[in-house]
This record gives sequence, C-alpha cells and structure tokens, in this order.
Amino acid sequence: MLEIGGERLQHIAIIMDGNRRWARRKGWAAKQGYEAGVETLKKTIKWCCEMELLHLTVYVFSTENWLRATDEVEDLMFLICDSFAKYAKEAKENNVRISVWGRKERLSAELINIIERIKNDTKDCTGLNLNLCFNYGGRQEIVDAVHVIAQDLIDGNLRLCDVTAEALAKKMYASTAPDPDLIVRSGGECRLSNFLSWQCIYSELVFLDVLWPDFAKDDLELAVAEFYKRKRRFGGR
Repeated sequence: MLEIGGERLQHIAIIMDGNRRWARRKGWAAKQGYEAGVETLKKTIKWCCEMELLHLTVYVFSTENWLRATDEVEDLMFLICDSFAKYAKEAKENNVRISVWGRKERLSAELINIIERIKNDTKDCTGLNLNLCFNYGGRQEIVDAVHVIAQDLIDGNLRLCDVTAEALAKKMYASTAPDPDLIVRSGGECRLSNFLSWQCIYSELVFLDVLWPDFAKDDLELAVAEFYKRKRRFGGR
C-alpha cells in the first residue's frame, strides 16, 4: 500500500486540529475534545503500524499553546502526562519506538521524567517510529539548532565553511527522521502553524475538513491516495 511505482511513503506528519471545535459542537468542555483526540491518535498509530509506515510525527502541543486559558492548559497537561504514562506499555508491545521533539522548559519534573522513561522503554523497538512534537515550534527548533552550531564555532569544534544546511539539519530535534513525505492537517484549516518549518519544504500537503476526533481510517487512506496522485519533482525535474 505504501509503495507505488518504486516510490515509498516513509514519513507522515499530522497536525491534529479540531479537538476544541468538536467538543463545542457537542456542548462539551475542551477537555473532552482532547480526550477524544487521544483515542483517535491511538487508532491512527495502529493504522500506521498496519500500513508498515516507518515514521509518524504528530503535533501534540505547540509553544504557542501556552497562550490558551490557564485551566485549559492545565487540563491538557494532565491529560498528556497521563496518556504518555499509560501508552508506554502498549507502544512497547506493538514495537513502536517513541521520540519526543521540543523544549523541556516550562514542563514539570514529573512530565520530564515520564518522557525520558517512555523514550528509554521503547528505544530498542524496531517498528514504527512515533515522534511526538511536544512544547514544539518549528522556528524555535531552527533557533535552538543555530545556538548549538554557534557554540560549536565558539568552542572551535566547527569551521565556518562547515556550516551547511546538512550540518544544521543534524542539530534539529527531528534529526532522527527523514523529512516528512506527507503532512496532513485535520480541522479544515490550510496552514502549517509553525510545524516542521525546516523539514516541510518538499512535503506534500493535504488539508482535510474532518475534525480530529472524527478522523477515521478512510481519511488516512484518502490522504495517502492523494499523495500518490502527485508527482514530486523536488525543484529539479
């Protein structure tokens, strides 16, 4: 399913948008939308494993999400903390290796410990690579990588002539995965919202009207089918 005409879809990235709107339409609190969204993510991971996808990256919490109402952020942090802790065993059983991309600042010690534990518990898994973008911003990722490069220059570990796009990419949070072939956004919005700003330059983009909690296997398959309809030239063909 993931290979057509010799081209293999290796990496899908998803912006899981529409949880709050889904809850509002039902007259529910935002928290219930996020809870439903977690269940949809679990199903999506399962579908990607069945497809034998190599990399799945999802936008869990952006650096801009801290601007939301304090009680909403607190509910979301509790849900994320609980979900991370509970999913670790299931991930290992399904041979899913988990990475977490983003900044640690503003995170509780408990959450940092949970993140480190799930990364360590799944580090030897060889199936799907699940990358959770958490407290993540695409521009911030680039800035942080530049800081590392600058420090290497100051320390004499790198020459100016060695500062290339490839060298910078190796300092990104996302250096452990190839750039996404396909980026899917649910919720009907047609923008990337500071997601994978460095890595998205040749990604195929698919925007779906479905709100994330309602995202189904058919929607994933529709996005994959759309990917294979397109001819990727990477600026040179």
